[in-house]
Amino acid sequence: KLVHNIYYREIQRINLFKQQEDAFVQQLLLHSKPYQIPPGDIVFKTFDVAEEVSFIMIGLVRICVNDGIRNAVIGYASEGGYFGDFEFYKKCNRLADYQAVHSCNVLTVSNEVLDSAIFENVDAGIVFGKGLKKRYELFLYITRLPSKKAEHDLYLKPSMWVDGSLKLNADGAGLESISTKKTTRPF
Repeated sequence: KLVHNIYYREIQRINLFKQQEDAFVQQLLLHSKPYQIPPGDIVFKTFDVAEEVSFIMIGLVRICVNDGIRNAVIGYASEGGYFGDFEFYKKCNRLADYQAVHSCNVLTVSNEVLDSAIFENVDAGIVFGKGLKKRYELFLYITRLPSKKAEHDLYLKPSMWVDGSLKLNADGAGLESISTKKTTRPF
């Protein structure tokens, strides 16, 4: 109860925290670190060592990948959402560039704390893991490699936006968009 009172604002602003079990959320919040990111700053670059997942309290973060020719915006993480989870799920270096569009207030949680919270809260960990898998599959769908292309060439599907909860309006993906943002963007 005390943790809920202290972290009430964070729980109300971050969608994942409103949807998960209390013990899981409390463990994440008690070990989180707050950061402010000025507009335009690059939070993480592709191939950086991935040590944490970031939860957005306020602001907007652009997610870009490089297809060998240009950086292409594949989506955004907005208030209430999070980013850095693709790398946590795959236990790899950063797969994209993450740049603050507006001034951002974020909470970061280390991969070790996430692993511990998932291990200690099995049911919440299973739900969180399924969400991570779905988000990573959508990321792959957007940046998938066609079989005829070389492995280092990314193929970017057009008309993709990712909002804070990673609902996607994607051609053929069978998912509906709940975002109020424009849902088409030519690359």
